[in-house]
Amino acid sequence: MRATTGLKLYEERSNLTQDQIVLLIARWSLNMAINTDFIILCGGQGTRLRSVVGDSQKVMAAVGDEPFLDLLIKYIRAQGGRRVILATGYKADDVEAHYDGRFKDMTIEFSREEEPLGTGGAIKRAWSKIQSENFFVLNGDSFCPIEFETMMDLHIAYQSAATVALAKVEDGQDYGSVMLDDAGCVTAFQEKVPTGNLTYVNTGIYCFRDDLKKELPSTRKFSLERDFFPSIIGKGFCGYVADKSFHDIGTPERYKEAVQQMRKLWE
Repeated sequence: MRATTGLKLYEERSNLTQDQIVLLIARWSLNMAINTDFIILCGGQGTRLRSVVGDSQKVMAAVGDEPFLDLLIKYIRAQGGRRVILATGYKADDVEAHYDGRFKDMTIEFSREEEPLGTGGAIKRAWSKIQSENFFVLNGDSFCPIEFETMMDLHIAYQSAATVALAKVEDGQDYGSVMLDDAGCVTAFQEKVPTGNLTYVNTGIYCFRDDLKKELPSTRKFSLERDFFPSIIGKGFCGYVADKSFHDIGTPERYKEAVQQMRKLWE
């Protein structure tokens, strides 16, 4: 496994010339603020975080005096994103009321599930609201300060159907690991890894091409990670290795650590 960056590697992987790659990247960069959509998954119940947030939606967990989700949206906005679809579910009324008109310089839409659909089902439901050829999906309960433009550069240059952002961690036993070949293609997902091993973990940030929709399962409810991703290995599924820290708020312990780290980023 190794990180996959640089025009030379893009050229080898995509069969495009460097000039063609530069043109593709430039076209996307110019349109970032207008044409790139972001789906944020924020419908989970977060039962493991109840001791911190009570029965509130976990994406509304406080970081200082702001909800965690506010910081994600501000991070998207700071990099030029202007259109966000919130995939809501549990406590949807609270989330939608908070974000209806909150960011005046952005368009925020909602895709509500009336029953739990899983991460894959929630994305499938929100897909009809996508307007861009390529778009991002983010888990609403984790954060990795990647550069969206750099990730999209790789996604376009590789002509990928799907790209997952990966972070290096010393101990991935709580997350599982993602295996890449030398060309940067995803080859496997490993649920359990030995304690203390350096590994690549899924940060919960994805870039999808719109025509990937045809590969989605026919069922309404499914897991993105367990049901869908294994089915697209070998079909243009690549990894983007981000040299960044990764934080999630899935448990009280990780929430406390994430709050400390995110406060530093926004100071």
